[in-house]
Amino acid sequence: MKSNKLDISWFDLKNYDALYSMQIGGWIHVIQQRIFASNPHIELYTNGFVEQVKSGHPIIDSSKYQAYLQEEVSKSVAFQKQYSTASVNSMSTYDLWHLTRELHHPNPNEEHISQLSYLCQLKSKIGRTHDKMNLVLNPYEVNLHEAYYPDQPINEAHVKVNLMATDDQLKQDFEAWLKNYRSQVGSTVIETKNQKAKKFKKVFDSVDFKKWIDYRVIPFIDLKIVESYEGSKISKAELAKLFFSDQDTDNGNKKLNKTIDMSEFILINRAHETLKAQLLMEKISERRAEKISYQ
Repeated sequence: MKSNKLDISWFDLKNYDALYSMQIGGWIHVIQQRIFASNPHIELYTNGFVEQVKSGHPIIDSSKYQAYLQEEVSKSVAFQKQYSTASVNSMSTYDLWHLTRELHHPNPNEEHISQLSYLCQLKSKIGRTHDKMNLVLNPYEVNLHEAYYPDQPINEAHVKVNLMATDDQLKQDFEAWLKNYRSQVGSTVIETKNQKAKKFKKVFDSVDFKKWIDYRVIPFIDLKIVESYEGSKISKAELAKLFFSDQDTDNGNKKLNKTIDMSEFILINRAHETLKAQLLMEKISERRAEKISYQ
């Protein structure tokens, strides 16, 4: 009778040593790979991933590539305004038009601009400017204010939020957006007394990465993917002994339970998207710091 026990003769924790020096961009790719490989609807991808893991090369460090991707995003028009942040940003006139039309064009073209001008009641202003692209990518309330109500204050704004960012980042980015946006549009600020300085932290940092490594989160996910793909089984007792051989049975099982919780959190919450938002925030900050140093 064929055994249903998972063959782990190929498994070696040393194959995961690259995680110790992994930057945030590398973690994005590592987590994204495993989310894809866990999806039963893309078996072809899972097949290639299982082969990669069992060949002794489970970790591909794409830190530099992911950093490059987010740096390119930070250079896009959407993040050129001083008030733009990685997770909180003003909705442009085009964004609002795009929502109403439910179109899927990544960038506005002449036809879109023509339709948008009627929708947003900005035909006369668009007709008087040569910089149409910049105009439609401005916040809607700013365009409306400049075209029709220049003597009245802007008292509301349309904002889009990246809900994949952590609460801490959202709070930090919203505070930065609010301060800079109000400054740019001349909005009245009502200060509260005795405001205390707020300290924000990034939820995912080297401390978190080290914890994921120490608790063997990525190796655990990999073994569960292989287990599911091959239709075989490995017990929790075997996993605890494999991952935490320096611990007694009780402590090993306790650590494994934490491993399971962390792995579920990472996969269910799509932690790579959160890390992308965090990395984008870093790249935007770096670009602005460079601009200041050149001035």
